[in-house]
Amino acid sequence: RAVERLAPRFPHLRPGRKWSTTEWETVGGNRWVGTGIDSSTGGVDGGTLILDDVTGSASRYGSKSARDRMWRAIQEDALSRGVKVAVVMETRRGVDDVRARFEREFFEHLQRFDWPLVYDREHAIRSPDYDHREVGEYLWPARYGAKWRDRNPQIRGKLYAQLYQQRPPPDEGALYVRKWMSHHYAPPPDS
Repeated sequence: RAVERLAPRFPHLRPGRKWSTTEWETVGGNRWVGTGIDSSTGGVDGGTLILDDVTGSASRYGSKSARDRMWRAIQEDALSRGVKVAVVMETRRGVDDVRARFEREFFEHLQRFDWPLVYDREHAIRSPDYDHREVGEYLWPARYGAKWRDRNPQIRGKLYAQLYQQRPPPDEGALYVRKWMSHHYAPPPDS
């Protein structure tokens, strides 16, 4: 739709060879191919790969075999096609989601941007160059601000951390609350 809206002002964006929701080419040679996991990508090359919410639902993330299958498909069917730039827009489902795997495999090549719902101290440390909000400031206060949060009390804890703060908790193991770690005892403990 964006290309269709821009085409009258930018003639090189007019539809070319083929035009559908999953594939188009403009008269200027720009090309888009939309595909999904397990779809054929034979013969498709690309300079930019856009992965939008590949992990999907919480139940899909819950299956290690599904996560492994998605990652293999990304590596074998997408990244092997001459990709120079990959954009990953991912709802953080856990510490082994697609974004986490990109971070483990390609950390030295990544430029990461997080825009949490509420800007907090942790994000202020990690993102001083691109997110200029004040601590406590909402990303989109007119639509998803304090009033919205008050009307949605079910969005708390782990769900809030994953979906809105982009900070998934560990999949397994113990939970440690940050303030527990800040308590100090005056005398050294007895042995």
